[in-house]
Amino acid sequence: MKILISRVGVFVCMATFLVVTVHTQDRIRTLEFGKYRKYDLASEPVEIIHRAIGSKAFQTDSTVVGGPNWLEEMTLTLKNISGKNITQCQLHVIIEDPAKAGQRTTMLLGFPSADIIDPNGKQGEPLRIWKPGQELNLRLPTDQLRALEDMKRNGVASIDTASLAIHSVRFDDGTGWLQGVPLREDPSAPGRMVPNKPKKMVNGRELGQAAANRVTPAYLRFFDSVW
Repeated sequence: MKILISRVGVFVCMATFLVVTVHTQDRIRTLEFGKYRKYDLASEPVEIIHRAIGSKAFQTDSTVVGGPNWLEEMTLTLKNISGKNITQCQLHVIIEDPAKAGQRTTMLLGFPSADIIDPNGKQGEPLRIWKPGQELNLRLPTDQLRALEDMKRNGVASIDTASLAIHSVRFDDGTGWLQGVPLREDPSAPGRMVPNKPKKMVNGRELGQAAANRVTPAYLRFFDSVW
């Protein structure tokens, strides 16, 4: 009888330990989608229509109950709502270091990508054109997930909150979009993108690139570097 009681006691302790461990690991995680959207939201060319951790959908637009590897297991479903063919698209998952104000880690995902998942959860065929109305399932690429390991080595024990931002899009007609700013290809430098603004004329001549650069933010002047 004493042996039976002891075994029951050990079982209860182990069960309690497992319950506590699971409770500690699985908790509410937040993927917010607003902090870095400082532009007219109606201009966004893609829409995030579904978020999931494995087979578990988010409870709200931003929260889900997940374990410590929730970002590794996250799948985002995006839809092309631009009315144009998309050739390139980049999203950022941004994590702020809770111990160091102003320090951020940014992971990239987007299109085209080898990490596109088909509706059955399997690796999809490589796509070169993302057509209007088409939906894609994306995950963070393996090379980007290494940033999470670096954060753990630097003392970040758990990541409970991350921010999502649509960074840039490029279309097959030579135009683009960057954080709400419409872009066009620079005719004097093929492949380079510049803000799609009316031409500025000075004394009957179009404003030169050097002068235009003085009134264009640096991050737009080097837009081509994100492709």
